[in-house]
Amino acid sequence: MSTFKDSLGIEKSLQPEADNFYKKNLAAVTIIRYDWNDPVGREYQNNDIDCSIECYAPGIDSFWLNISEKFRQHDWGDMCIELWNDFDKKKLGWGLTGKNVDMYLYRTPENIYEIWRNNGRFDFMMEYLSEQLNWDRIKNEFEGWNKNRKTVNIALPNGDACNVTLVRGQTENKYFSICVSIPWKILRDDFLLEIQKYKNDYKEYRRVAIY
Repeated sequence: MSTFKDSLGIEKSLQPEADNFYKKNLAAVTIIRYDWNDPVGREYQNNDIDCSIECYAPGIDSFWLNISEKFRQHDWGDMCIELWNDFDKKKLGWGLTGKNVDMYLYRTPENIYEIWRNNGRFDFMMEYLSEQLNWDRIKNEFEGWNKNRKTVNIALPNGDACNVTLVRGQTENKYFSICVSIPWKILRDDFLLEIQKYKNDYKEYRRVAIY
């Protein structure tokens, strides 16, 4: 069980790599990071925004993007999205509250993913998932279940079905979060998310296909 302090330490150690990615792949000229200990920075982080970057593209004006960074210890072929930050108190997770996020940077040791939220598709998906995986269903799925991961079946918008994984996480404060892990291919092909995948070699980020 990792603590909030542990998580912040891991994120801070990986921020230089993320900054390098923004500069090389998004032509970032300015990067503003938000500090949890600063009142303004905490407000941004409470809205799931870790940094804002100013990008420049020839022929158009510069523009700003709000980025939410997610760091995972291994690439399991899926995206782990938080539905409930505190399940018992019904406090929504970042997947349902990050309305001002433009892009998620999803970093694994093997790959880096850009997942865009500013086109409305991510929000549609989250509304859909919150109906398929509502609070009562999740409670029933874990009732009497002594493990923290459970595969469940959901219907897709096109009428097909697929398996996703519910993940129950415990914090040092003893409350539970609930995440859902969804394969990248389902996110791209069935929910039509705009996703770019890059091989993470720490020097040049080579774009690769999602299978």
